[in-house]
Amino acid sequence: MNVMNGISVKHLLCIALLIGYTPVAGAVDTQRVLRIGQLGESTPENVARLDAEIAVLREKFTDDGIEAVEIVSVDTVEAMINAFKEKRIDWLTAPLFHALIYAEKAHAVIFTQKLKSGISKFHTVFFVRKDSEITQLEKIERKMVGFGSPLSSSDFFVPYYELHEHNYTLVKYGEKLDGEVLGKKRLYYRFSGSQRDVVKDVLSGQIDVGVLSNHQYEKILPELKKDLRVMYRTASFPIEIEVIRTDIDPSLKMKLRDVINQYNNERDDVPVLQSDGKQGKFYDFVGEGRDGFVYLRSILKHEVVPVILNDRNEPDEKTKN
Repeated sequence: MNVMNGISVKHLLCIALLIGYTPVAGAVDTQRVLRIGQLGESTPENVARLDAEIAVLREKFTDDGIEAVEIVSVDTVEAMINAFKEKRIDWLTAPLFHALIYAEKAHAVIFTQKLKSGISKFHTVFFVRKDSEITQLEKIERKMVGFGSPLSSSDFFVPYYELHEHNYTLVKYGEKLDGEVLGKKRLYYRFSGSQRDVVKDVLSGQIDVGVLSNHQYEKILPELKKDLRVMYRTASFPIEIEVIRTDIDPSLKMKLRDVINQYNNERDDVPVLQSDGKQGKFYDFVGEGRDGFVYLRSILKHEVVPVILNDRNEPDEKTKN
């Protein structure tokens, strides 16, 4: 059991919803508790990371009237949206697609990119059987694409968006399309489920094209990968994003941003190279460009990529990107 100042993480989870925003006598209401959001059940790795973050935050915010730092754990992305709206969480580290959903549906603020295991970004790999006649993404009209989880960044959001950019109208297998879209080609898709199932479905011929993050594709067993071939790679995108509740006190928000930045930069377990080739541990998530926040959020705003919230999506091995 992980214990901080005599209070276990498990105990913090139990009391997280009980301690609210308490007014200071004779003054404007002051936030006395900082809450960190967590999606899904705790793992030993997550507990250790959150314990370290709690310790840093408690130390840095003592002079700001913060008396406690707590963890609020929820099971689904939809529940996390509600937690943001109801002011039950202040800060969350989230995968790219989730972060964009929180920004669009809960008006949360995205301000940084957090690195994970020394890997700053991912891209999606489109792959086929080695003996497939498919060689170009532009020539898969009427074929079947297999996605992973409907809330995965690499297995759904990025490839769906990429196919839309290549002038495809995506039709879920078994559903009818109400008329053709001018200038668009028809393409069918289905959800295979786990990343392992995407590979299995490509090899068995149930789908023509599979998608995975480049990191997960590299983990495919050699005896399976020898029968596969990569036919397209997307642009690169951030893996994890820092998200803050939009209506948190502005001065607290700025300090929280700076503290998280400093904490990320000081971590010794995240050695990466910045875009300029210098040693570093942190990138800003800028708004410009195809991999920028403003552009990507507009994809959700205009419903280019469907957001399917009724699917449980705990951050396990099959949906890490």
